[in-house]
Parts: sequence; structure tokens; C-alpha cells
Amino acid sequence: MQNRYGLLCSFTDEEEALGKALGLLHDADAKKSWKSKLESLLMDKIDVTAFMTWIASDYPASIMQSRKDMHIQDRFRRGQQ
Repeated sequence: MQNRYGLLCSFTDEEEALGKALGLLHDADAKKSWKSKLESLLMDKIDVTAFMTWIASDYPASIMQSRKDMHIQDRFRRGQQ
């Protein structure tokens, strides 16, 4: 979360953490920037509800297909549907 998406800030020093918090509060583009980071994270994840609906509605064929094709979940990535 911290390195890949920049969605986490971790500090051991209280002053450094406070400085980051105040910086975010004064950053007019912070909301836009963090929303963009969130979108990036979500693009890398699958829609679990759609995947599970497919598994249930096409069972047992869906199970067999998912065992044959380990990348079947890629069909359920955000933006792929």
C-alpha cells in the first residue's frame, strides 16, 4: 500500500507524522491525488462480487474452468467488464 500505491504513510516520529498531516490539510490537490491513487489500486483488483456470481451461476463448469485457467479472474478486473 505504501510503496506500490502511495496510500499509506507510516511514521515512528510524532513530529514527522504531524508535519505530513498538516501538509495534507494544506494541499489543495490532496483529495484529487489520493483519489487517483485509489483508482490505481482498484484497477489492480478484481470485482469479487462479479467473480463469485459467475462461480455460483455457472457451477460446476465455472469451477472446472477456473482450475484450467488460473488467469480467469482477469476477466473480472475493473475496467475489463
